[in-house]
Amino acid sequence: MSPAPALSELAGVKAISFDLDGTLYELPAMRRALRGLALGRALRPRRTYRELRYLLQARAKFKRAREGGGELAPFPELEAEFAQRAELEARWWIPAIAAVGPRQGLVEVLDALALRDLRLVVCSDHAGEDKLAALGLQGRFEAALSGEALGAIKPDPRVLQAALDRLQLEPSELLHVGDREDTDGEAARALGTRLWIVPAKGPLRLSASRA
Repeated sequence: MSPAPALSELAGVKAISFDLDGTLYELPAMRRALRGLALGRALRPRRTYRELRYLLQARAKFKRAREGGGELAPFPELEAEFAQRAELEARWWIPAIAAVGPRQGLVEVLDALALRDLRLVVCSDHAGEDKLAALGLQGRFEAALSGEALGAIKPDPRVLQAALDRLQLEPSELLHVGDREDTDGEAARALGTRLWIVPAKGPLRLSASRA
């Protein structure tokens, strides 16, 4: 975790990129909501077990990819797998995320950043549009970029580079906000962007001005 920046310390920053899972909402709370969903669907235990097992196996694949630097197989080779996972995530991940809602303080942070005309984007390992909708954050971000669609997840910095290219900015002009030093932190440091690592749980707040 790194100290929250103060607005007065953002001189030279023109855009903020946010990780999604674990940053815009709390993963521990989402997992509790997921367990509640599983209990509520216990009338079909075999289907529930099969679907959750598939999603957990997919997560394990991504963990191995991260440990290898983040490189993924080319998207066309995985397109059918992605489509199946997206269908199951719509049944499980999305309702759990909607039940949890955005992290406490997030909306206020986004409002404060928008008032300074800072451009806001999402740089996530996975597709983010449905998750943003579940969180009620549609329209808050200029773009939701997915490392998965680019063929590499963090710590590979490709998704952050895509944000820089889209926004036409230099690395020093971007602040990346994430929840993991080993993924968000490594990707940001590889490009030389500024970095804010947030805690796994708890409210999100900018610090008081230290100017």
